[in-house]
Amino acid sequence: MTGALLGSLIADGVTGLDFALTAPLTALAVTVGLHLRRRNALLSILGGTTVHVILVSTVMAS
Repeated sequence: MTGALLGSLIADGVTGLDFALTAPLTALAVTVGLHLRRRNALLSILGGTTVHVILVSTVMAS
């Protein structure tokens, strides 16, 4: 029950979200995910930076 409530609150909050935040939030999620999985700070930083640069230069540029 708590998960469903939390999910609905997140869905409601994302509907009004500006898409300019998409690239940084995605890069942050990749950075945290890599760090939790591999426990390597350098890999996490490089992975998050790479995702952010790719998103900003391709997806967000248009």
